[in-house]
Amino acid sequence: MNNTQDSTDNSRKVHLRKRDASGAPSAAHRKLQPSSVAILAVSALLYGIASTLPLYAQYAITFPLWVLACVGISGVAFVIITAFYKASLRMRGFVRTASDEGVPKSSVRRVFLLSFALIELAFLFALLSNYPGLCSPDSNATLSQVNGQDYYSDSNRYEGLTNAHPIFYTFLIWLVFKGTAFLGSQEASLFVFMFLQITFVAAALAWCVSWLARTGARKGYVAGALAFVVLSPVIAAHVIILWKDIPFAAVLLLLTVHLTEYRGRVKPTIKQLVVLGTLLLFVSIFRNNGYYVALFTVAFMIVFQTGLRKQLLAVAAVLVLLMSLFQGPIQSALSISKGHFAESVGIPLQQLAATVVAEGEIDSHDQEVLEEILPLQEWADSYNPSTSNPIKQNVLFNDDYLDNHKGEFLGVWARTLTKNFSTYVRAWVLETYGYWQPGYSTWIGRLTETANDTPAKDFFGIGYKPQFIANAFLTLLPAFFGMGSLIWFSLVALVLSVSFVRGWKRKVKALTPYIPALGLLGTLLIAAPIVSDYRYIFALYLVIPFLPQIVALGRETK
Repeated sequence: MNNTQDSTDNSRKVHLRKRDASGAPSAAHRKLQPSSVAILAVSALLYGIASTLPLYAQYAITFPLWVLACVGISGVAFVIITAFYKASLRMRGFVRTASDEGVPKSSVRRVFLLSFALIELAFLFALLSNYPGLCSPDSNATLSQVNGQDYYSDSNRYEGLTNAHPIFYTFLIWLVFKGTAFLGSQEASLFVFMFLQITFVAAALAWCVSWLARTGARKGYVAGALAFVVLSPVIAAHVIILWKDIPFAAVLLLLTVHLTEYRGRVKPTIKQLVVLGTLLLFVSIFRNNGYYVALFTVAFMIVFQTGLRKQLLAVAAVLVLLMSLFQGPIQSALSISKGHFAESVGIPLQQLAATVVAEGEIDSHDQEVLEEILPLQEWADSYNPSTSNPIKQNVLFNDDYLDNHKGEFLGVWARTLTKNFSTYVRAWVLETYGYWQPGYSTWIGRLTETANDTPAKDFFGIGYKPQFIANAFLTLLPAFFGMGSLIWFSLVALVLSVSFVRGWKRKVKALTPYIPALGLLGTLLIAAPIVSDYRYIFALYLVIPFLPQIVALGRETK
């Protein structure tokens, strides 16, 4: 009788292990932990605030109504996210296979090659339909630097080479233009560069798809992720634009995926640490705010990856050294000017302008400092709650004074904050909510102009414009395609990853792959120049098809 009972118990244990491997919840995970309940509740409250606070800031609703709406939406969000959490416990089997056997390298290689071919063809079709590639005013300013042309204006207060538009991206364009000068036209050179850009992004996305296969994702999921990338009009609409934000987004995606390697028990190899340092470096030089994203990421890892602290300190030291050399002696030797300080303090400029408009309290000495930067009446006349550009581009704006009196300006901002707190908060909300309000919509991509505002050409003559398709989907499904929703896809994945594991140390470590996204959002919440620009957080769209696997792997955090 006892032998029979033991046999039955062993059979049940084996059955439970099989269910755990396939993704079904074990008994330990059927009940929510108090810490997980708290995490879900906080995330639901943040969602409620993000959904309703902009309405209050715009005076569309009163304070009592805002509190009521916030509480109501937070309650509904808590019920939904809790249900989604419980459902996700059973969904792991649909994402990953139950087998512990490694995936053959030949299979992973085939997935990469097939994915790259399909993605490259999709991107090339979009590019040839918008030949030689689309450009914006920022693109034209970069091309002017490449061609040695004067481009000084109220919106571009620079002469010669400048790092205001990251000089590394400008340098890459220059290399291609020099190497293709024999083609005889800027149009042809621009096309070659755009072809290289789409190829780089296609390779990055294909590698991530092959990563899904390598880490045990089911074939159906891998195929679905590939289809998402190939068919997405949002991705196609962006990769054909001459923007440094596009390769930046691809590198940030690679960094996000690479950081999943740092949640397991096995220590990363020297090769993996070199890859980490390389990705952090490229994140730093493709966008000026990327350096802060990289520093935030490596600092987080140094604090919480205690077993790797020495190796990570070495990575951080090399990163800081290289960036110091790049931003200091190298740029000075090449007569490359830095971006104006105004580009880094868009939010403080908005908050001070809003205070002037509201006739808030500003000390007389502080008013004198503001007068040196821009006449007080101009602060008021130029204020636009959605963008700091009218202030920075005002013909009377004194960049030289602000560049040379940074500390004094920040002192004015800090002293005025305590006396006009509500005005500061409202101005901050109106300048940033496009990046965090669920469903917030803004135009995706560019229209149909290439360099110097000339019309792009359609080689196929069928009128394929992925940007128009993307914006049609945006109109139909703003909750999914809206710019303000992008951060929430990553935040929901983050919440699930943290809630699935037990113990605060493991929960913090489970955050690791999401740190670059949080760092990117943080820089925008501090210095966003405009309430919404899809390209600034395009990386958060690229990561969407890979989030389920990142969450599934997070269950294995040690």
